[in-house]
Amino acid sequence: MDIKTFLIENGFSDYADLFIREKFDWEGMRDLTKEELKEDFDMKLGEIKRFLKLMKETTRFEEMPDHHKEMVLKHAESLPSIIATPLYDYIKDPNPKLKLWDICDFTELLLRFIVIAGLAEVQSKKGELPEKILNEFHSRIEQPTLGKWLGMAGAIVKDGHVHNALSTIVNQIVVPFISPGKNAKEEDSLLMLRNRLAHGGNLSSGIAESLYQAWKPKFEKLLMQLDLLFDYELIARENGSYRLLKGDIKNTVKPDHVDNIASSLFSNEHTVVLHCNGEYFSLWPLIFYSASPYNNGYHQNIYVRRGELFLEYTPVGSEDSCRTESSESELDAFKKVFKLDTKQQREEEKSYLVKSFETEILQDAKRFIGRKKEQEWIKQQIHQTKEGIYWLTGNAGIGKSYIMASLVVETIENAQSNTLVLPYRFKAGDERCYRKEFITYGVERLNSWAGTHTMLKKQPSTYNAEDLAKCLNEIDENHQVMFFLDGLDELPENDLVLAEEICHEFNAKNVIWVCSSRVNTKLSNAFLEGDAALLYPTGIPKMDKQDIQAMIFEKIGPLRRKLITHEHEKENEVINPFIEKVWKYSEGLPLYVTYVIGDLLSGRIKQFDGHLQDLPPSIYAYHQELVRRCSVGLYQQILPRLVATISIAKEALSREAIRDILIKEDFLPKNEESKQILHNSLSYVAPMLRTVTTNEKQDEGYILYHKSLLDYMNENHETNLLLGMARKGLLKLMRTDVKNPSPSDIYLLKWGVVHLLEDDENRNLEIVSFLSSPLFLETKITYQKLEFFLDDLYEAYQQLTKDDIDFLPVLTAFLGLMLKELKNQKTDLTVENIHASFVYRPDLSFYDEFLCFALAELETRKTVDFERLYPSIALRLANLRRRQGKLQESLGHLQTCISIFSKDNNDKELQRVEYDFGYINYLQGNADEAYSHFEKSKQHAKAVNDEVGFWMSYCVQMHTAQFGSTTKVSTEEFINVLHQALPIFERHGRKGHENAKRWVKNVYAHLIKAAFDIKDRALAEEFQTRLLNHPWTKKYRGGLMPEYQARCSVLNGNDQEALQHFHSYLNSGNIQGEAIAKEYLEYARLLLKNEQQSEAVKFAQIGLSCPNDFGNSYYINELECLIDSAKRNR
Repeated sequence: MDIKTFLIENGFSDYADLFIREKFDWEGMRDLTKEELKEDFDMKLGEIKRFLKLMKETTRFEEMPDHHKEMVLKHAESLPSIIATPLYDYIKDPNPKLKLWDICDFTELLLRFIVIAGLAEVQSKKGELPEKILNEFHSRIEQPTLGKWLGMAGAIVKDGHVHNALSTIVNQIVVPFISPGKNAKEEDSLLMLRNRLAHGGNLSSGIAESLYQAWKPKFEKLLMQLDLLFDYELIARENGSYRLLKGDIKNTVKPDHVDNIASSLFSNEHTVVLHCNGEYFSLWPLIFYSASPYNNGYHQNIYVRRGELFLEYTPVGSEDSCRTESSESELDAFKKVFKLDTKQQREEEKSYLVKSFETEILQDAKRFIGRKKEQEWIKQQIHQTKEGIYWLTGNAGIGKSYIMASLVVETIENAQSNTLVLPYRFKAGDERCYRKEFITYGVERLNSWAGTHTMLKKQPSTYNAEDLAKCLNEIDENHQVMFFLDGLDELPENDLVLAEEICHEFNAKNVIWVCSSRVNTKLSNAFLEGDAALLYPTGIPKMDKQDIQAMIFEKIGPLRRKLITHEHEKENEVINPFIEKVWKYSEGLPLYVTYVIGDLLSGRIKQFDGHLQDLPPSIYAYHQELVRRCSVGLYQQILPRLVATISIAKEALSREAIRDILIKEDFLPKNEESKQILHNSLSYVAPMLRTVTTNEKQDEGYILYHKSLLDYMNENHETNLLLGMARKGLLKLMRTDVKNPSPSDIYLLKWGVVHLLEDDENRNLEIVSFLSSPLFLETKITYQKLEFFLDDLYEAYQQLTKDDIDFLPVLTAFLGLMLKELKNQKTDLTVENIHASFVYRPDLSFYDEFLCFALAELETRKTVDFERLYPSIALRLANLRRRQGKLQESLGHLQTCISIFSKDNNDKELQRVEYDFGYINYLQGNADEAYSHFEKSKQHAKAVNDEVGFWMSYCVQMHTAQFGSTTKVSTEEFINVLHQALPIFERHGRKGHENAKRWVKNVYAHLIKAAFDIKDRALAEEFQTRLLNHPWTKKYRGGLMPEYQARCSVLNGNDQEALQHFHSYLNSGNIQGEAIAKEYLEYARLLLKNEQQSEAVKFAQIGLSCPNDFGNSYYINELECLIDSAKRNR
């Protein structure tokens, strides 16, 4: 009976033509609501009631001939119901497209069952899965597709412990059915068919019918061959009694007999046991039996994928739900069975200081769906050369990380043995989201790779940018390295210099860089000026309708049936109103589609036609809706605090840390029940969250799914208040007594001081209390990286001294910690590392106060601590005092140090001592002594391969030799040395060497003044431009360098402009630094040239008052000569 005849015979003839014109099928008619019948068909209330009752009582029209139906039913009733369920749909569905999906769903469930049954057999007989099987499963089991299930089935049946029936079904029946050969088409290969259904856009009814007719005989032939599975029985337990899960899922019966062995396998009420060939095997945790939360029935749940937070299962045959989530016990058992934690902590990974993002990237790659055009185009670009830099950019939520992850995995899978693929991800809150951590990551891998000549014999914690450049520049000719860097925009502002380094020093032969980020001005300037190839000038394209449908259909399983029934054809195009509306509202953002999928699977979206009242109209509105949900429902007291706590955390929070925080804040009970409540709460807000791995132990933690959600929460007044309350709540949990820190204590040890500093209330006394506690500091440095530990001290000092709070208790505790670590050597808290962290900071007051305090304390003790620590601290204070112009004090400290370091043959420290001796003598006008000390410094630098130290000493040595040294050096020779040194400083500066960065600026300045001396206008102007654009100039001089601008004006013949520059500089009241007398000399000379004799003498006399021992003595002599000459010529 067709639909039109059915409607006429049941009294709905007035509507028959309309149903046919709108191309309704049986499923579509059954899904119509009262509102739709009234609005779209103009039915009267009585007709609506009668129509709905009729459709409820009437089974779907069955076009299948009786003999085919009987065959399919026979097999359905004889197979385990977890497999058989799609067969009942196949019998009833009149829509050929749905029948094709029924075929695909049945085949996939069949494969899932075979894999799970085989695993259970192997595990039961061997105790654990063999390494060979684990290797086959690791890349497939977490995000399996039809093809991956087929691969796992092939791997499992190769094991000799699996029954022959499964091996026969896989090799002789299923494989030819799914993948018959390389050149097969969608009419022959089920893999091709499913790909077309999910990814190929909507099929017209004509094409669907043609494909169904091609597949119908193949599928029914497959069913005829599955009688080998008739003896496979699934047994579950329901309310204490056993049930046989066979045939129709609604008609479970009691098994004839349950062996005692089987009953012992039921570890809990949810276990499902497989009985075959007289043996029993537990299928938990991949199949389990659970009560339905919607009615009095039960669900048979079969594993489908690992989700963001939990395992996800298909509740087979359920009309109320299309997804079931695991508990913690299933997730933990899943990890244990497949040794996923072991995989994440492989021996080679354990040996690295900075762990990789492999697990996270693999998970994202497995979740990547669609965007094939973009991926293929990017692959084509990056694989056409052996080296180069490629930049991929786009707005938030456009899917950059998923595209990058998919590219990484595909590149790794297809890479030759001579290619090293190094993916890295920058994500704010992760301890690896820093330039230094990335450099260490890269050097560690390259240093252990056979494709480079470099073998660095250093501790990984000391690796720097120079080491990475060295490794990259020594790659063998026939080898290649490919870096994939995702999320560069999440780097701290100071670390964005990494983009410049990639474009310059790290841009080596046989090295490809693929970088992705949001749009960022600093990154844009670096990449575009560095000639990087911008893969998409306007950003990654938005998803099209086909990609959106593929993404949804791939994830929602049987629920796709409801979407398909609402399709209709218009002008040779198949229109799906749900997909159309998602495409419109999402504006092509994958993030929006991800939220939609979560709501589909959770049952929040009820409508599948064009009305879609449940669907937020934009990504902003979706974020608004997600936050709103936290304030309603059973857990409305917990959810806002849970989401807010995860949002404000400075790193991913583990489940244990979240539970510990919420218990202490009285949002969870202090008992075991809190675990289930937290599980349910996380499940409720799952669309807002994702799991990531932490650096240290590869533990999992929770963060917001996307940064744009946090942006929304910060901008919205109400949610911003929630975030503030969560911050206050965390601070109340801080304590100094942390001998046995709990998970929340560990988090607060690492980040508590930062939260205190950022709080809108004055927390100064609390900060002093924590940082002056020896126990707190000792425990803190155990759990926190040194860089962040020292940052906390520095930032705390800045804030507390500004408010006149005594910082002495903190200094005392810090020195005590240093002395303790000097003995124990458990951390990186060394004098050298402390100096490197503090000496280049803009404000040296904390470092100055600490060094003075430390020396004074050590002098009073005169213990072994004095002998071990005093000279190292004295040398650092000498260096600091020299920078401050306190030369005599600096010399006193240097004299204390040099004898000790000479006795120990400590070249590294002696290079620094001799450099400071040389520089002080240069400042004092003792040219020959300075020249000699710089020569010694160069030799010590050579002994320890310190290239920057060597060229620093060389440059200052050549500069000194121009002013009274026995060794005479011309300005031209000095300029030549500066030109040799500049690329070396630039190279090391891009790698993060602080002295090298500073000396790039110094070389620019020296070249301008030297060019002025020899009247080289072009050279002076070139380096004036560089100096004005240098970050140091912009940061510390506000972009103003009048003394250099004046010289260029003179060379350009514009004396009046030059006089204005000199005048503004020398009358600014902000004159400081060494060799200031030279500026007075040049200004006086220019005034004399312009016949302003009295002004020239006036400023020359002011220049005579400059300190004689701060690089001014040579210029003071010149000023005296100028004054005498001016007086004679009056």
